[in-house]
Amino acid sequence: MSEFKQLEVGTETSVRYGSFRDFFQEQRPRVTFTVVMSGATLAEAEDAAQEAMREIALKWGRIEFPAAYARIIALRSFWRERNRLVREGTRLSAAGARGDWPAMSPTVELDESSEYVLNLLNSLPREQRTVMALTVDGYDSAAIAEMTGQPAATVRSNLRHARRNLARRLDLNELPQVLREEVKRWTTQRSSR
Repeated sequence: MSEFKQLEVGTETSVRYGSFRDFFQEQRPRVTFTVVMSGATLAEAEDAAQEAMREIALKWGRIEFPAAYARIIALRSFWRERNRLVREGTRLSAAGARGDWPAMSPTVELDESSEYVLNLLNSLPREQRTVMALTVDGYDSAAIAEMTGQPAATVRSNLRHARRNLARRLDLNELPQVLREEVKRWTTQRSSR
């Protein structure tokens, strides 16, 4: 696995943060949310984010793009643990298997819109959820391809399919007119690649 030294994600470097503590305070909640958006429960996401932060602390100063590195380490940690549970036959609750947000923690309160969006994301296949989560986090297809080890064309395809799947599931009556037109474009757009 690369250390993301070639990854172009703007000006994000370990130097930008000054110290690991600054990085940790800014990025840990964001990394946790990325993993949640990828289908984890809050507990799973917090564990995965903690694992990523531990690894980054050990390599601090040697990682050029720590935010990107944290996300992929956290996602891989989550997938590894989820796959282990499945292999061992551990029964996941229906909510835990899908990663539904409301089942995660009674201390987390989301508005109705956030719950709706997370439930929509949880309805996607894993690869599409991950691409959408990283896209929402601000990464482009090339960066996501580098982070996940997938070809850029696969990432673009997963993003296109995720958008279409989400658009089909959206209640258009709940959206402003401008967004309705965008969603309609996603659902009717033919693949040009």
